[in-house]
Amino acid sequence: MNTYEWTPTNTAPQNYPVYVSKGLFKGTDGSVIKTPDKRTLYFGWQQTGSVYLSGPDKKSLPNSLEATWFSFAEQKYYTINLTLPVRDMEEYFTEGFVNPRTGNTETFTTISYGIAPGGLVVVWLVGTAHRVEIASGKGTVIAMEFDTLIPTTEMNEKEYTDFTLNEHSDATTRQAIERGMIPFEKWENYRITYPWKVVLQHADSFTPKMARIQMWNGEQEVQFFNKNTNRILNNWALPASMRLEWTDKNSNNFAAKVSFTEEDIQNAFSNVDPNEAVSLEFRIDTFNDALQVFVVTKEEELLVKNVSVTIFEKESK
Repeated sequence: MNTYEWTPTNTAPQNYPVYVSKGLFKGTDGSVIKTPDKRTLYFGWQQTGSVYLSGPDKKSLPNSLEATWFSFAEQKYYTINLTLPVRDMEEYFTEGFVNPRTGNTETFTTISYGIAPGGLVVVWLVGTAHRVEIASGKGTVIAMEFDTLIPTTEMNEKEYTDFTLNEHSDATTRQAIERGMIPFEKWENYRITYPWKVVLQHADSFTPKMARIQMWNGEQEVQFFNKNTNRILNNWALPASMRLEWTDKNSNNFAAKVSFTEEDIQNAFSNVDPNEAVSLEFRIDTFNDALQVFVVTKEEELLVKNVSVTIFEKESK
């Protein structure tokens, strides 16, 4: 049986904290690997989250995830027993990926899961600049006593909930929660993918190098322009942020940090068929100090609005 070095982690969306009372991966060899538990998760959907060093350095891959948690926003208790695709995970670990910093082939080092409102659980494999969804499922609402969940607190369920939401949710979100306006569909919608790719264009001659993409659904990947390297994922979810790199005609190296608002990138893709090939084109000006972003299909191109862009020159090696 193959073994790999990996660490279990977990997370939850910002503003929607959960308390995990139990979390564990069950290995194909019968082993049990604990994940971070007895704690509140709130780190963010695109973040690795809470880390727990569990088991030997090398261990079998898990074939299931078991977790029980309390959703503060919903004031509901959930549990899940999620089957994981071991063969797919083995392929990902075996094939690995290219580290964009070193150019070396590496593999995944973390198995992480996120818990969203409505009981949604998503599991990712995580490595340097790469994060790939490998499973998802919905938890079941269960009955549970609060003092069983957190026996160490003197607060009751409502008091502890109010305390936690005040600590880890902003005022706007708390008001929405009080009105029963939790956007349950948000994290499912994040998982909609398109066969899109990154295209770099320049007003002058240049050499595109790579694009590191962080997506709203929590996945991350790198598209290389100067290497014969295939993508891990055929389709991508909508981008949250990117790092672009290129070399201009004078051999100066540049990088750009690009961030998209959730609303504007969704609007830009709103008329795109999920089965239609589409490009996200970054058009760089002559002086390497500005760029515009367009969603381009066979039928049309649309300027993406409210894009945050920071361009800087990199030191030559």
